[in-house]
Amino acid sequence: MNRAKYIMSFFIVITMLLSIVGFAIISVTPLQKRSGFSLPLVINRTLTQEERASVVRSGRTLIEYIFPASCYSCFEKRSMYVRFVNSPDYKGYVVLESVASDINESIDRMIGMYGNVYDLTNITTQEELEKLFCEAALIKPEICVLFEI
Repeated sequence: MNRAKYIMSFFIVITMLLSIVGFAIISVTPLQKRSGFSLPLVINRTLTQEERASVVRSGRTLIEYIFPASCYSCFEKRSMYVRFVNSPDYKGYVVLESVASDINESIDRMIGMYGNVYDLTNITTQEELEKLFCEAALIKPEICVLFEI
């Protein structure tokens, strides 16, 4: 009877240790190598529905920024987005779709986890963008954990 309890407890301990090791290996594997994701981080054209779905399915967050070509202040906001997407802290976690359009309407939004849409119209600083990104992202970079502390 005691031997059966010993074997069962040993089996449970081994299972727990192996699950810890497995989780550690998955966590350390870089995001780019885990998936077959092949889109660049900054895309200067309109994405297809399949490409948008691919970004969200891969766990990344999509920033859609479509603005009138005649809007010069919009290029400043685009530069902020490009800096954010290419920053070492967020690189690989977010994709920017940025298009200067001929129409006079603009789209300024973030598509995060589960396809939730967040309005970026009132975002004016990188800090505001970072905070909203950390709320919206399914797969969060380490910097987001520091914001929560």
